[in-house]
Amino acid sequence: MKNFWILLIITITLSGCSSNEPSLIIEDFNPLSNFNTDTSKTQDLFLDYSNSIDSGFMIPSAQQIAGGYFKYTFKAKNNTGKDAEFFFKLYYQNESYAFSLYNDKGKENPLCSENFYGSDEHTDIGFISTGIIPADDQFHEISGQFRIVGNPRNEQNFFGTDPRDKYFTQRAIQKYIDAINATPEWIDAVKKKAVEGGVSTEEQVLADAQYSALMDREKDIANQRWKRNPRTGKYSFMLVVVDPETMQTIPDYIQNISKTNENKRFVNPYFYFKSQDPNNSKVILKQANNLIYVKARPEFANGIYINKSEFPLDYKMNSESFNPTCSNDSIKYHQANFQQFFHKVDPNEVFYNINQISDVHGDAYTMEDYKKNALADKDSRVKSNISITDCPCKTVGLDSAGAIYMKNPASVKDRMRKENVGIMTRQGLSYGKYRVKVQLPSLLNKHQVWNGITNAIWMIGQTSEEWNNRRICTNKGYIPKTEYGPDAKRLSTMPYTEIDFEILKANRYWPSTSYPDQIVTPKETAEDANKIVVTCTNWDMACPEPPLYNIGYYEFEKDGVKWGLHRWDHWYQAITEKYSTEDIFDNPYYYFEIEWKPEEIIWRIGPEKDQLKMVGYMNQTVTSIPNNQMLLVFTQEYHVGRWWPESSQPQENIPFPAQEITGKILEIEIE
Repeated sequence: MKNFWILLIITITLSGCSSNEPSLIIEDFNPLSNFNTDTSKTQDLFLDYSNSIDSGFMIPSAQQIAGGYFKYTFKAKNNTGKDAEFFFKLYYQNESYAFSLYNDKGKENPLCSENFYGSDEHTDIGFISTGIIPADDQFHEISGQFRIVGNPRNEQNFFGTDPRDKYFTQRAIQKYIDAINATPEWIDAVKKKAVEGGVSTEEQVLADAQYSALMDREKDIANQRWKRNPRTGKYSFMLVVVDPETMQTIPDYIQNISKTNENKRFVNPYFYFKSQDPNNSKVILKQANNLIYVKARPEFANGIYINKSEFPLDYKMNSESFNPTCSNDSIKYHQANFQQFFHKVDPNEVFYNINQISDVHGDAYTMEDYKKNALADKDSRVKSNISITDCPCKTVGLDSAGAIYMKNPASVKDRMRKENVGIMTRQGLSYGKYRVKVQLPSLLNKHQVWNGITNAIWMIGQTSEEWNNRRICTNKGYIPKTEYGPDAKRLSTMPYTEIDFEILKANRYWPSTSYPDQIVTPKETAEDANKIVVTCTNWDMACPEPPLYNIGYYEFEKDGVKWGLHRWDHWYQAITEKYSTEDIFDNPYYYFEIEWKPEEIIWRIGPEKDQLKMVGYMNQTVTSIPNNQMLLVFTQEYHVGRWWPESSQPQENIPFPAQEITGKILEIEIE
């Protein structure tokens, strides 16, 4: 009987003052108390692009909130009947672009470890003590601080030295200039090198100082958080509070999210805690949702950077068009959110263009002119390649209204060429709803003659380095872009990714060989003469892992809507949908949107932001969805005829442009 009363007393003590109350009560959890005081509403926060090229995005930045941290608060009441210490930790997760925590069998979805989640950026800081909370039947406020940063798990594959064309501080270079001049043996060696190289001593001193600064930088291995930037969209915040004994049972890889489990896998703490016994009163979970909506809006006014490492090695760069808003100087390196895009030119991609310069973009060139000139034989044509500028900043820049412009230059008799032009962002992101407002050139004149331009709004993998590799393709692997055919090399992983809008004059249908099950294949009619085609493409690099992976033309149904997909053959690395419409660039502006999610991609277009129509759709059942970081690209380019078979107006029959063809980027918002 005596032992019974001892057990009863212990049970009451651990349970609190009442058997119906937990040992600790948590109220008024606000993870953003210095940003959003109204927990019933969602607040927008735009990414701060300043310094992000080196440091990645910080949410919030010091410019947005003093000190650069969110303050989180909660109130705790100790119900144990005695003064006690507890421990707490805050986790966050991007919910807009997250895989489900569970698979269809209610078990862990292994892909949820790819979700963007974090805690304290110093991951070795585990659970934090509340201090002693008195058992006084009062709530006590407890607070902490955090910020959302890139590479929140501090993964080593995102560490390293910066491989990009980076500027050094003048202080670092000057340190070596002074050292060279103060060291007799060193300056003598530099003078000798200067004579051998045919440069001045001062030039050689500067070159050696820059090289020495570079070597210093190469020794510095740092967490390059920009390699796994925070995602846009909505975030949730989960507070976990436990007693000291329970904390000892939580695995190291949950307390320190930079660690992996016994299978060398990261484990999402949201899955770990939410999969616990819901009746376990020793683990208190509080989750706050939809308090913050992170968006991005790259700044046009910061200008355009010219990255020399992206410029073709066999081109001599002419810098005469550099100006205060477009250059390759250190200020633009650090501040600019855009850089000029240089197409990779294949010197073997030769076509024979009609020997004609005309203002096809205007209305003087008629369909009769087109048909007559298209009859020209090969001997009278101009052997040509698609080219790019040799003078960066000449064909891109900022106009007086603050928009970014792109210009395909006019041809003259001794310089007959079709020149591509483009602009791209510089800060990579994974996933997002990319919505752009553009004023691109009309593709057809009033006689329905095409000017040869393909307007493209697309996304491309940020880099070809291993840190940006896409998810492993477990079935056969990916085919690199340089490979093709049944004997093509396949790789388990690779960094190349691309998602496209391409708008051009092309056949709305595919060749008859793409419709193997149809006796009568669809053909264009006279009504298609005034139509252009909007194509929606995902470069999945021929990973055959999706269960509905297919070739040729086939229809895929989603929510009662059929989408016509096309892949040329088993080895072709991209899958495409076509949408036929009238020339949409007769309007003063037009909107395009690519919504890139972990398991689907949606393409939309429309005359206004609130009037967007879905024109393309794919999901993980038909194509491999990329999961690495990508950049946004805008181009006005010339495609050779063979890229779009059965076009009614092949590129080689379009004259060289007599006038500049200009397009503008007016707004970009990513959410």
